[in-house]
Amino acid sequence: MTSKLSSGGDDDDEMSRRSYQLLALDFTSREATRLACEQNGFILQDEYDNATKWGTVEQIQLIDPKGRSLGTPYDSLTDVVDSWKPGLGFHFVVKGVQAKGMDY
Repeated sequence: MTSKLSSGGDDDDEMSRRSYQLLALDFTSREATRLACEQNGFILQDEYDNATKWGTVEQIQLIDPKGRSLGTPYDSLTDVVDSWKPGLGFHFVVKGVQAKGMDY
């Protein structure tokens, strides 16, 4: 898919692949965090106004389809992007989430 997005050669294709994978990791982490907040009576504050500052993801642990840990945890999404493949699960810790209580 990325080869059709870029005609600049292998380096551009690799950069496109990494960018899309990083976006997918970030979106998935943010969405899981949003749902966890909602389940605990909170909503992410300004989650779409400032999407790059929603929290700090760390201790990313890749998991296989049977739920087993793969390797050691990674320190950031940027560090894990080359090892993660779409469809591969991961656990993570997120810090610095700005959330506010839901008004019921």
